Amino acid sequence: MKTCILFITFLVISASSFAQGFLPGFDRFSGKKTAYITLKDGKKIEGKIKKIKRKKGSFKTIKINEEGEKIKFSPDDVANMYLPADGLDRFSKKMDFLDNAATYSNMGLNMKTISEGYAYFESTETLSGKKKRHLMMQLVNPHMGDKMKIYFDPVAKSTIKVGGGIGPSYGGVDKSYYYKLGDAPAIKIQKKNYKKEYKNMYADCPELIAKLSTKIGWMGLAKDVDEYCKCGGKISVQN
Repeated sequence: MKTCILFITFLVISASSFAQGFLPGFDRFSGKKTAYITLKDGKKIEGKIKKIKRKKGSFKTIKINEEGEKIKFSPDDVANMYLPADGLDRFSKKMDFLDNAATYSNMGLNMKTISEGYAYFESTETLSGKKKRHLMMQLVNPHMGDKMKIYFDPVAKSTIKVGGGIGPSYGGVDKSYYYKLGDAPAIKIQKKNYKKEYKNMYADCPELIAKLSTKIGWMGLAKDVDEYCKCGGKISVQN
C-alpha cells in the first residue's frame, strides 16, 4: 500500500513539474460565468454559454445568452475568446502558478481573466502533417513572451492517468501540442518526434540548440519553450 501511495505521489509531482510551464488545456466550460468573445468584424459579445458543439475536439457552433438574447455563431466568425473553465475541470487540472498569471504581461491579453480560470482561444491556421485547417486554439503559454505560441491539442493522447470517475485525475502528460512562429501556421509537435523537430522549432537560438543536443526530452518541453522565448530578439506575431 505504501509503495502504491509513493508511486501515485511521484506521478503527481512529475506531472505538476511539467505542467508548471504551460496552462492546462480545458475541454469543459461553465455556463454560470460570463464568456468574452470578439468577432473578426470587431464586435464584442459577453454572455453565459448555453451550448457548445464540437467535432473531434474542434468547435462547430457556440450559443451564448447575451442579456436574455440567444446568439448562435460559428467559430469561423471569431477572432478570440475567453471561456470560463468548468468548476470540476478547474479543480482537477488547476496548477498553483495559474494564481500568479496576472503578474505576467503578453500580447495585450487579459491575464487577470486567465488567472481566474478562463481559457484563452484565438483563431489560427494549423498544420498537421500536410493538412491545413483554420481552428480556434487554446493558448497555453501566454506568460512566456510573444516569440513562440504553444496551443493545446484537443485530441492529444496522454500518458497514464491515476484516478478517474467524477473526481480529479492526476498524471496524463499530453503527448502533442501545436507551436506557432510569427504568421506561419501552427505546427503539430508530438512527443515521438520532438528530438527531430526541436532544431526547426528553435532555429534562431543556436545556444539553446547546442544545450539540447546533449540532453533533450518531452518532459522538458515547457522549460525549453520558455528559454527560447527569452532568447535573442522577438519574432512578430499575429494578434
